[in-house]
Amino acid sequence: MIGILNGNLAIWVIFVVCYTLLVVGLSFKIYFLNYVIDGLEQFKNCINDHGFCFESLKPIRKTRFVLLLIANIANYSMLIIGLWLYNENVTDFGTFLLALLMGNGVIHAIFYTCMKVTPAESRQWNQECLLLKFFDKHDVWHLLSAPALYFTFMYLMSLDDDIMDKEQTEIPVF
Repeated sequence: MIGILNGNLAIWVIFVVCYTLLVVGLSFKIYFLNYVIDGLEQFKNCINDHGFCFESLKPIRKTRFVLLLIANIANYSMLIIGLWLYNENVTDFGTFLLALLMGNGVIHAIFYTCMKVTPAESRQWNQECLLLKFFDKHDVWHLLSAPALYFTFMYLMSLDDDIMDKEQTEIPVF
């Protein structure tokens, strides 16, 4: 919110540093499948066994590594372009943040599609059917979460309908 209300260069720099740390942390978490400490321990053991060589730097999960590398390059490119556009007075912080979120939404959809499990592997994770002898727990979760998200956004969209015809200066602000 501070960046939107007061988008000076200091706010941008703080955001870029925090966002960079977030991207690095999430990359480790995604690559090591939530077991970051175990993964880093495995990397350390490989260096101890083989020394600091190509063998110790070779990624274990190649597809995941390549997709994360592409996602990181895209994120850092968006950061650099955003800073450049801000410096040229082409964009503001809110527009930049929206573009960053939209870009990451597209990246996540591509990543999810590429990392999708095979049908045989998916059947292996199926659970006993709970609802109508057809839907398992995961299906029920989707059936309940989809309308919950829909009605949440419908509520937020219609929250200020009673003040739609008022002038902005007549709306009390807390």
